[in-house]
Amino acid sequence: MHKGWVIYPDYIKEAEATIGAYSGGDFIDVGMAKEVYLLFLAPKAKNARFLLLEPNPIFVKPMIATVQAAMENHASFIPYIIPAGAGAEKRRRVEFNTNGRIFHADIIKIDDLVKSFSLEPGLVKIDVDGPEFFVLEDMKETTKHFRPSILLEMHYSC
Repeated sequence: MHKGWVIYPDYIKEAEATIGAYSGGDFIDVGMAKEVYLLFLAPKAKNARFLLLEPNPIFVKPMIATVQAAMENHASFIPYIIPAGAGAEKRRRVEFNTNGRIFHADIIKIDDLVKSFSLEPGLVKIDVDGPEFFVLEDMKETTKHFRPSILLEMHYSC
């Protein structure tokens, strides 16, 4: 079990809700960070694909390690180190300050990724620490067409 769940028991409720909400189909994890949901979802996935989005390069190693651990379940994984959902067309690029290192990343819409990879999402988890509205705004077509379950973690700033 993930060590964070011992420190923060609310994670157990969140994990149970995520696992319970997934009944198959493609899974989109917006703001994957160090979460391990895909380890529990992959056995239920059959031929589903998991689109994993995390813009912060600090989380690349944990993200890849989690994907490698889940690969034995034969799900297909698409990891991306990019931010998703900017809302307004004016803001299609974002700046990150990670441990004093500044980098820029292009922002991509969930709708565009769903179309590009021909995904059929059954569950979308969003944990982006603030811009939740913009992620939802940029997945209107996905929500309308596929009606996936959405697990939305609200940041205190919302």
